Parts: sequence; C-alpha cells; structure tokens
Amino acid sequence: MFNPLSLIRKKPDKSFLAIDLGSSLIKISKFFFLPDNRLLLENLSTVNTPKDAVNLGMFTDLGAISSILKDYIVEGQNVIFGLSGETVFGFATTVKVKRQNPEERVSKGELRDIIKRIQELAFIEAERIQTSRVGLEDRELTMVNSGIISSRIDGVLVEDVLDKSSKYLEIGLFTSFAEKDTLSFLAELCKKLKVNFTAASSQMYALSKFLSPNYKALNAILVDFGGDKTDVGICYGGGIVSTKTLDFGGSQLTKEIASILDVEISEAEKKKIAYEEGTLGAEQIKEITSKVLNYWLLGIETVLENFDGIKVFPPKILIFGGGGLTYDLVKILKERKWYENFPFKSVPEAEIVTLKDFQNIEDPNGYLKDLRNVVPVSLGMVGLEVLK
Repeated sequence: MFNPLSLIRKKPDKSFLAIDLGSSLIKISKFFFLPDNRLLLENLSTVNTPKDAVNLGMFTDLGAISSILKDYIVEGQNVIFGLSGETVFGFATTVKVKRQNPEERVSKGELRDIIKRIQELAFIEAERIQTSRVGLEDRELTMVNSGIISSRIDGVLVEDVLDKSSKYLEIGLFTSFAEKDTLSFLAELCKKLKVNFTAASSQMYALSKFLSPNYKALNAILVDFGGDKTDVGICYGGGIVSTKTLDFGGSQLTKEIASILDVEISEAEKKKIAYEEGTLGAEQIKEITSKVLNYWLLGIETVLENFDGIKVFPPKILIFGGGGLTYDLVKILKERKWYENFPFKSVPEAEIVTLKDFQNIEDPNGYLKDLRNVVPVSLGMVGLEVLK
C-alpha cells in the first residue's frame, strides 16, 4: 500500500486509526495492538460526509473534512485511509522470467528487481486503463498497493520463491492505483490535523487480508455494497487479482423510495433503514427494494463482463457493507440464473460475512454485529501489516 512512513524506522504506537472516507459516510475505527498479531477494536464512529465535499469521486473540501475528523483524533496518531469506488482500481500482472543462472538460489535482491519490473508494467497498463475512463483520463496515478498473489518455480506453484533455484521464475502481482490528487488531499488533511499519514490502501486489498486467515486459500468474488457504489473484487489463492466499481449503491434505493412515495430524501432514508433493520415491513418498500436490486443485478452482470483475463470465476460470492440489505442481495443472487452466461464451474453460492470470520479482531463492544462495519474494520489488517 501507499506508505509515506516506509523509510522511517520507528516503534509503532499502541494504537492507530483507520478511516474509511465514503461519499456519504465517514467511519473512524480505533485499534489497539494485541499479542499474537491481533487487534482490539476499541471504538468505531460514523458521521455523515459533508454535503458537496466530494466531486466526481474525489474529496475536495479539506476544511469540511478536517472539521469533522478533529473531534475523533489525537495529534501524533498514526492514521490509515481506505480507498474505494472510483478513487482506486487494481489488477494482477503475471510475468515469467528465464533466469541467467538457474543453479543459483533466488535472492531478495533478485525478487525485488523482478517485482519492480512488474510494477512498471502494471503502471503502464494502469495509465492505459485511466485514459479509457471518461472524465478521469487526465488525472495522474500513484500505486497504493502491491502484493504477490502467486509464485511458480519451473511451473510448480510454491508459497515462496526465496532461496530456491530454478530456470524459470513466474510471479503474479496485484497492484492497485489511485489518483495522485487523492493522496495529496489525504497528505494535506493529515498535515492540517497534525497526525501521521501512515498508509492508504485499497479497501478490496484490506478485505482480502482480513479474510485470508479465516478462508484458507480464499477463492471468491467480493462484493462491497456501499452508499453510492458497489465495489467488486476477484480473489484467488487469498489474493485480489482484479477490482471494478459499479456506480450503484444504497442511495439509489433511497432515491427510488423518495420518488415513489413522494417523500423527502431524509424520510426515505429513514424508511430504508427501518426496512433494513426489520422494524418496517411495508410491502411497498419491499417491492421497491426488489425492483431496484433487479437493476443492481444487471449492473453486476455488466461489471463481471468487463473483467479481463478471468477464465473461470470463483464459485463463492461474499457480500459486505449493505447492512440489512445484504440478505436481499444474497436472495436475488440465489433466485436468479444470472450466472448462466458466465464461466462458473458450478452454481455460485452467495453468503454474508459474519462474526465467525473475525478471528483476528476482538470486538468487545459489538461493532461488527452491524455488517455495514465489516469493510472499514478490515483496514485494521493493513495497520498490522504496516505498523506491527
């Protein structure tokens, strides 16, 4: 991940903040380090994102954001930011290298050089992708995450290539990229708040790190249903290989409720939340939800069609972020035969990530009982990777 402190050797503080800057909500999680590579989630706060603070997927109002965050931070704290939606995208690049001295063992230096070359190739591809994104083609990019997702020695899959001899070395690397202006904004924000800009990470990368210890060799489609967007990631062998964003989230349902019932957006949001929490069983809300999610499913199909290089999709679909709506998402994925036009080896199974999947994080206050908190809390695993 993008790590401004990567060259600074310092003893990590006992705690850090993970901030999920969403277009509609901002979530601030405070973690403490525990023994055995685990974390304690001490607090999680949710606040509304200031109106007009986001433009074309980018945060632009430094004063408004800092004014909100100042009540939740302490000067000098380490802070990790999560990036999602149009602000970040990622993919896998695989390179096969014929080594000049096959009898020699692979050293850290050799592996580092290969990774650097793959990152350079990935950056060229990222720039090509960026030029095809309407309205975003002129924005400069910066790499934020990079991690090995597969390694082969002479065609044999291995966990680690170091200290092994081979004629051919094959490395698969996931890299994610964000716009340079986004990272500059975060750096200025941290400067204004007098905190340490520790790292910025793709939320999908964080989710894969979060789930991998609990799902051995995780092969799944990750679906994060957010306020305005749905992020989709393809995960193989515990590593993300590609991500896409669908411009469709919970706010579309709110707008549809407001339109059909002829109520204000604020009232429609209350009805949607009441429906999610099971305190409102209105048949009309149920019908509206079903209609909107049908459109969402069509969007998901379009997103899957646009994944390049995926020969077979993993059969497991893990749903995050939608609160009570996640049950509706799972239902529609199970009821429709949308998958018949895609390369699945078997009928895909959709499931909701539950408390049993949080073995690395202690949650004494029960924040993770709310499924909408799974994604922001997953940033804690990035803190373990960077700071521990």
